[in-house]
This record gives sequence, C-alpha cells and structure tokens, in this order.
Amino acid sequence: MTITIKKSRIHGRGIFANRDFKKGEVVLKWDSLLGELNKNIVVSSPGKHLNHSCNANIVEVDGKNIAVRDILKGEEITCNYVKDKVPFLKMECNCRSEDCNKIILGELFN
Repeated sequence: MTITIKKSRIHGRGIFANRDFKKGEVVLKWDSLLGELNKNIVVSSPGKHLNHSCNANIVEVDGKNIAVRDILKGEEITCNYVKDKVPFLKMECNCRSEDCNKIILGELFN
C-alpha cells in the first residue's frame, strides 16, 4: 500500500505517504473512491480523509491526484479545496502553512 490513514495535525485523520512520490506521479485515483447514495456522491476511504492545505502537495487532474512536488515518505498528502473547486465550503483553515488563507471559501462563496 502506497498510503496510510492516521491522525493528522491539520484535522482528524489524514492520508500519509508510505513511500516517496516524485513530482508528476499519480498519488490517488478517484474512480475507486467515489460512490453514490440516494443520488448524492459519497467519498469513501481513503479519499474522505484528504485534508486541505493552502500549500497542497497534490492537484486533481482528470480524476487523479498528481504530486505537484516531491512528497516524502511519512508526509501528509493534502489538496487545495479552493483550487480543486469544492463548491459548498466555508471553513476555517488549520493547515499552518506559511501562505495560509485562514478561511477557505468554495467556489459558490467566492
């Protein structure tokens, strides 16, 4: 397994790399992480543990999360909810990155 789920300093549980990933490498594929329940899209594990960071290390491209920089073994894998266009989102950010926006607003609130 290339990833693991464990306690995150950002929020609850997070996804962590079990090995190094190179920039441009596929980290997660969403085709196996999405389901449907009562006409609503449901994100299953491990995808539901993908935390936000204003300085994310992956980006979504065509249903896959691609490393935007090298990711080291043991590092939390994070995405940027704003750049990935999560629509109904308004929350305080806890990523602690140097360029943190403090508040995350999805595309419907921007």
